[in-house]
Amino acid sequence: MQKQHLNELLEHGIITPEVATAITNYYQNKQTTASKLPIIFGIFGALLGGLGIILLIGHNWDEFTTTTQSILAFLPLLLGQIASGYTILKKPESIAWRESSGAFLFCGVGASIALISQIYHIPGNFNRFVLTWMLLSLPLIYLLKSSVVSLLFLIGITVYNMTIGYIDYPNVQNYKYWLLLLAVAPHYYQLIKQQPNGNFTTIHHWFIALTLLINLESLDKNNNELIFITYGFLIALFYLLGKTAYFRHHHTIANSYLTIGKLGGLTLLYMASFRFIWKPLLLKNLVPEPLLLTVTLTLFVGCALLLYQLNKRKAATPFTLFHFNFIALAVFFITAQVSITATVILSNLYILSLGLQEIQKGNKTHSITRLNFGILLIAILTGCRFFDENMTFIVRGVMFIIVGFGFFALNYFLLKKRKQHEN
Repeated sequence: MQKQHLNELLEHGIITPEVATAITNYYQNKQTTASKLPIIFGIFGALLGGLGIILLIGHNWDEFTTTTQSILAFLPLLLGQIASGYTILKKPESIAWRESSGAFLFCGVGASIALISQIYHIPGNFNRFVLTWMLLSLPLIYLLKSSVVSLLFLIGITVYNMTIGYIDYPNVQNYKYWLLLLAVAPHYYQLIKQQPNGNFTTIHHWFIALTLLINLESLDKNNNELIFITYGFLIALFYLLGKTAYFRHHHTIANSYLTIGKLGGLTLLYMASFRFIWKPLLLKNLVPEPLLLTVTLTLFVGCALLLYQLNKRKAATPFTLFHFNFIALAVFFITAQVSITATVILSNLYILSLGLQEIQKGNKTHSITRLNFGILLIAILTGCRFFDENMTFIVRGVMFIIVGFGFFALNYFLLKKRKQHEN
């Protein structure tokens, strides 16, 4: 419906301003949904078309001469360049053309490198192949403004760093990965600025968070147990980042940092409630590693600065104990140097407090979901203590009975309270 038609209906009092706004939003959402289809079909069409060409060539590969093989090896690359050139010159504003041609050329680059290496028996390994592929594909992100190429690039450099840092022996600290990750930062920033609620932006949030989680341990070349604290600070930083103004109104699925920060933080806290975690973390057992120590301290400072910023708008985002996870981990680490038993007791009390806080908030807001989440936290803590060798079976059994009774009792009283409130 055209805008002048809506204005005419408003002038004659046929519809209210609220109805006009609802109609406008409806057609905008409809148009946005419809415009996504060409992009999706274009991307999948480019990827499937590229794979189809590779399969057709590979089927009769041995029957071709070396010259023919060389020509066919460059065919995917040539087609991708033609499509990308046409996009830049004729279709620079078309998202479907940019994303599909970028995805096709990205695959074409990798296919051509692999085929030429195989034809002429060029020496090299998988790591060099992936690194060369990624370096040649990096300009496509900015020439075509392609988010699909950016996501494929993130997958590629993650695989590259995992191979060097985790699979190959000896494992080495791969600084090239961090430089390549930094190269994606300008495109990621533009997505956040220009398309804060876009699908590509949401997927980038997840990919960035996951690649950091996967590759953080590659900084530890001496199997240093301090990485446990480093991960704790990174995950705490994710949680605080997910609580900032930018992410505050994002849906849980779209807020990757908050989701990973909360689930990951709880996982680490439950691990911290066991004695065996802290024995290797005593200072006398740690191997000095300046880079890892620097990263750990930097993440702690980052968490402190974010917490300070969030404190300025405390009314908009009420604090919970989750906001202080990084401080709790730091306190646990310091306490462990004096007494591991005290650290275990503190960590258990902290998790118990988290559960009780969620129960209290669930009761206050009449939210059964939040209430049960708090009970679940305590139940998992009780389950962890089931594997604690220092507790007798009688104590473990009593703990399970108490948690089970509390689960039913709290749900019963909350449901009863909700009914009374509704009446």
